Amino acid sequence: MVRPRSSRRSPEAHGQIRGVPDFPVVGIGASAGGLDACRRLMDALPADVGMAFILVQHLAPTHESMMVDLLADHTSMTVRQQRMECR
Repeated sequence: MVRPRSSRRSPEAHGQIRGVPDFPVVGIGASAGGLDACRRLMDALPADVGMAFILVQHLAPTHESMMVDLLADHTSMTVRQQRMECR
């Protein structure tokens, strides 16, 4: 007799590291005109929302982003910038 495999998956199968709970990461992309929507989102979210947000803004390579300064005034979450250039 063949037993059916368990439908339960291991934490590793879910991408979870043993002993570390799942931590949702939300990615949002916007052009420079989407900054106001990002600002309103930060206003509406509690600091302890339990998720990380990655906001990607499209800018001209010669334009310096002000996203960190503008968003930091709208949340108590830590706001950091990582500049990446597309070629």
